[in-house]
Amino acid sequence: MKTQPAISGQALRDLRLVGLLTPIDAAALCGVHPKTWHRYETGQTRIPWAIYQLLKIQVMGSLPAAAGPAWEGWRWINGRLWDPADHHWHTPGSIRAWFYVAGQLETFRSYENQAARLAEQNKNVVAFPDRRAHDLTRATYARIEADSGEDP
Repeated sequence: MKTQPAISGQALRDLRLVGLLTPIDAAALCGVHPKTWHRYETGQTRIPWAIYQLLKIQVMGSLPAAAGPAWEGWRWINGRLWDPADHHWHTPGSIRAWFYVAGQLETFRSYENQAARLAEQNKNVVAFPDRRAHDLTRATYARIEADSGEDP
């Protein structure tokens, strides 16, 4: 298993200062107690890689390389996820909505597939004639016969 490089307390402090965060704000952001944060910055406690990456995402706005090449260029800015071309941004709500839309699309496709299967199964089935069409045809023949002068 690949081990992550050790992060110095000074590097963590520098990153926090770039983001204009107080130690209390940084601790709250990363979900640790302020005393724990102090121990990180002073080198008394080893800094977890996830804490450093979380702070880096917040401060720099870029996703870590560990996310993979597919996420290269994506950034977090003011709580929104921006695509590499800076054309579209996504909020947590819009991302959740995509899962809902994808579910609807999957359901629609399953209905389409089922309709296609039923149509294939029933292609040789002859439908009963519509009674109204039959009545219309009888009335049309009666009118034609009446116009021609023949007895019906």
